[in-house]
Parts: sequence; C-alpha cells; structure tokens
Amino acid sequence: MVGLGILTLLFITTVIPAIAIEKPAIGNKTASRLLIKGKVAYESGKFSQAEEYWELAEHKFEQYGDRPHQALSLNYLSLANQELGKWQEADQYIDASLKLLQSTSTPKVLAQALNTQGNLRLSLGDGESALASWSSAEEIYRKVNDHLGIMGSKLNQAQALQQLGLYRRSQKMLEQLETELDREANPQMRVMGLRSLGNALQVAGDLEQSQAVLKESLSIAQELNLPQETSSILFSLGNTARSLHSYEAAIAFYEQAAARSTDSLTKVEAQLNQLSLLSRLEKPQIAEELISQVQSELVSLVPSRRSIYARVNLAKNLIDFNQHPAQTQKLLEKTIAQAQVIKDARGESYGLGILGRLDKQQQNLETAKQHTEAALLLATQINAEDIIYQWQWQLGRILQQQGDLQGAISAESGAVDSLEKIRGDLVAINPDAQYSFRESVEPIYGDLVGLLVSSNPDQDNLIQARDAMSVPLTTQQ
Repeated sequence: MVGLGILTLLFITTVIPAIAIEKPAIGNKTASRLLIKGKVAYESGKFSQAEEYWELAEHKFEQYGDRPHQALSLNYLSLANQELGKWQEADQYIDASLKLLQSTSTPKVLAQALNTQGNLRLSLGDGESALASWSSAEEIYRKVNDHLGIMGSKLNQAQALQQLGLYRRSQKMLEQLETELDREANPQMRVMGLRSLGNALQVAGDLEQSQAVLKESLSIAQELNLPQETSSILFSLGNTARSLHSYEAAIAFYEQAAARSTDSLTKVEAQLNQLSLLSRLEKPQIAEELISQVQSELVSLVPSRRSIYARVNLAKNLIDFNQHPAQTQKLLEKTIAQAQVIKDARGESYGLGILGRLDKQQQNLETAKQHTEAALLLATQINAEDIIYQWQWQLGRILQQQGDLQGAISAESGAVDSLEKIRGDLVAINPDAQYSFRESVEPIYGDLVGLLVSSNPDQDNLIQARDAMSVPLTTQQ
C-alpha cells in the first residue's frame, strides 16, 4: 500500500527580520517589546500567542503614528495567520502592510513583506504571483546590498519555478546560488545558505548534490558550535537519505537531530520521522519506546499547524503499527478539535482523513466513508489538490469494500484527475524524483485499472483503463 505522504510542505525561506527599523520613540517601547515577544512565540511554534502579541503591537504603533513598525506588525500577523491556516486573514494583513509601506522609506521591510506575500501566494497554489513577489524582493535586497536577503529570495523563486513545472530554470538558479555561496565570507550566513540550498535541491530531486551541500553545511555548523542549526541540518540529511531509500542512515540522522535539538517541536518531528521508517522496516519493538517519548513530548505542545501535523503523524504511525486503536481515535478527535479552534482547515482535513483510515482498518466502513468525505470536502474548499487525490483514492477503496463499484470508479477516477493537475509539482527533471513519483502513485492508477476491468469490461472502460495504465512523467521545462 502506498504511503499517503501527507505532511510534506514545500520548503520556503521565511525569516523573521530584525525588530528595530530605527530607534523607537519612548512611547513605542511597549509596542516594540510586544513585537519581540511575538517573535519568540512564533519561533517556538506558538502561533496563536504570537498573533495576540502582534495584534496589540499593531494597534499601539497605529496610535503612535509609527507607520513602518505598524507595517512590520501587519507583516508578522500575515505570517502567523499563514501558519494557522487562516488564509483570508493572512491576505488582508499583508495587503494592509504593503499599502502602508508605499508611503514609507523602509526598503528592507518592504522586501520582507513581499517575501511574506510570495509565501502566501505559493501556499495558495499561485506560483506565478509568488515568483513575481520574490523577484521584486530580490531587486530591493540588491539595492540595499543584503546578501542573505538576496539568497533567500532566489531560493524562494526556485521553489515557485518548481511549482510551475519549470525545473530547468529552477535547477539553473540553484546552481548559480551554489556558486555565490562558495564566495560567501560570513560563515554563519554560509551555513544557513547551504542548508537552505540543500533543502531546495532535495525538493528538486537532485539528491546526491543535496547530500553533499548539507554535509558541507553541517561541517561548518559543528565547527561554529551552532546546536540548533546542526540539528536542523541533520534533520534535512535524514530527509535526503530517506529519499535515497537509505533508511538506516536516515534513522541515524533523525536520532542525532532529536538529540541535539534545543526546540521541543523539532525534536518531536525528528522522532516521528524515525517512527515512520521503523514502520516501513517493520520494527515495532524498537518503535514502542520511541512512541512513549513522543506522546510525552506532545502533551506540552501548544496548538499550531506544526503541532497538529505532529499529532496526525503520530496517529498515522500508530495505525501503520496497528497499535492502540482506541488511543489513536482519541488522539485524532482531540487534534481535529484543535484544528477547528485555530481554524486550520488543512490540518482538520488531515485529521479527518487519517481518522477515516483508522476506521477503515477497524472495518468500520460507513464511519470511514463519512470521515473521508468530510476530509475531502474541506480539502476541496481550500483547493488543496495535493491532498484531494489522497482522500479521493481512500474513498474509492472504502466504496469498493462496500460493494459500490461505480462509486469507487468515480472516486478513483477523480484521484487520477487530481494527480494530473499537480504532476508538475510532483515530477522533477531528476530521474530519482521521477522514480519516486512513479513508485508513489502507480498503486492509485493500478487500483483504477483493476476496477475498470473487473466491473464492466466494455469498450469505454477498456479505453479508460489503457489510458490510466500510462503514468505521465513529462513536465514543462
């Protein structure tokens, strides 16, 4: 059975800039402290708390007529709302920030706001608008000679190009970035740049190069004694090793990442990645102790998109190990409720879909159908094509078990159609990525072919089955 692969996010460079644009007026110091408190909360994954601090800061800066800091607060509010899945609010905040910045002379804040706008646009599937925002940000960073800003904007543009299926252009941009990083004198900036580049190369499917770049970044981070940066690089190395099917090596990298992390959520994410590989390698006894550790860590995490994903991932692992179904159901129900509180429709869809998967495993087919349909409805409402096909496929398999073959064909045909829409995001020019794509989605096409042939092997169904047997791998260059 193909893994759902549900909780993978495109890598996007979003750096919270320095708080102070200029020395604030005396009355603004309280608002500036609120900005800093929000930044700390945001970087700890406490996005709802960050939102509260930044709302207060924005109101105070507005009262004092401090437009640059007010614009910065609005920019931050957009970032927090993006993390919470509140896309309409995020859009309103970044629009308000950009309008304020039209009348101020703060180029770095304008560039950061454009980066935030690009992040939002890419999350909403508008790669062209994201590319335009990040290109504008790069121009501003070049004018003020901000090397880190230039590199971050170009890395982001590479991600947008990949979403648009323009893999050759993306690859060329990444190669240019690597050359620029070779000339970078600031070692800490070089560590950050190389890690970001390694992540981008992994997304693009250039796995061997990703590994080489990340190892170079790791060497410098260790030499500079940067524990959290070291942990993040080890995590990325684990992801690349996993994509290379070097599962034992990936587990070792995740173990090291968890051990060195100073951030509890990053530690949990590394442990969850270990668990998913232990499931694949069928090592339930080793996993049992790790499951207990993750459960204890999750208790203290504040509800946010990342923590919701972590809880859903734990539930998915428990299902894969076929352990503790009652406990898994409670975990998912609580997670879905948390997603509803923070209005994260994507996280709620994940929770409902995996709950449907648990129901299916327990042979509660009608409940499985209801939860999967609810997950699919939410995913459709937010145009999340990358998860729509997963729930369509799951629904088709449930309907097949219920004996509704026509309903199953309709659902799984929908899954194939959804895959067609996003194949440019899934298929890179690199052969390793093409193989990974084919390996991941062929079972969906195979299921549909089986249904079409077995249900009613007439001429139309045979033609549809023939078309479904060919998984398209061509992309726009």
